[in-house]
Amino acid sequence: ELEAMRLGGGEPPFHVTPRKGQFLVFDTDVEVEYILETVPTQFTKGVIVWSTIYGNVIVGPTATNQTSKADRSTDEETINSLKAWAVKAVPALKDAKVLGTYSGLRPATEFRDYQIKAHPEERWITVGGIRSTGLTACCAIGEYVMELVEEMDGAPIVDRLPERPMLGISGAKKRLVQARSRINLEPVPSLAELAADFRSSGDGTVSVYGRRWLVSHPLSSFGMESYSGKQGGVTS
Repeated sequence: ELEAMRLGGGEPPFHVTPRKGQFLVFDTDVEVEYILETVPTQFTKGVIVWSTIYGNVIVGPTATNQTSKADRSTDEETINSLKAWAVKAVPALKDAKVLGTYSGLRPATEFRDYQIKAHPEERWITVGGIRSTGLTACCAIGEYVMELVEEMDGAPIVDRLPERPMLGISGAKKRLVQARSRINLEPVPSLAELAADFRSSGDGTVSVYGRRWLVSHPLSSFGMESYSGKQGGVTS
């Protein structure tokens, strides 16, 4: 819609289609040690099975295009297919308790890549079609957009970071990086304390740094509701 406005009602360079992804949450003692992921296709990365820090097992998401930009409902047929897929991947989940379901919408376009383009003559930068990978890529997207802004202003682009090989997830986890600055704050509550606070509050909030925060993501709300204090062999 914004692109159409930019073009004065003309045909936009891409069209956003809401793509719904549904998830199923199990409350179970079954441990899924690894992320079980299918071979991705051009359309989707496929359905994944994994364990959360709360000890729940999640299966999803699906990928279904729809016209509504607000409908985040789940349906019985899809949830049943997710359960069947989870049991196929992890047979021990056959009799696991279903804790709940949820869904989210991704802004899909007809293109696989993000739609990021500068229009200097209009002082406009389009950043669209950012799907679920946007959380991982947000810092890089922000830096790239900043470079586009500087290019529009005629400023030279300089490297902000020294050239160095990028670590993989496992390597980064093992390397300790000293923070450039330190902010003295009180300790963050443990997971067990947060879960107990969430259940006792009754309003979906927890207290961190003297302020009440709404727990908005279903993974966290489901997890805190069912958290027992000992998940995956770790007591917190």
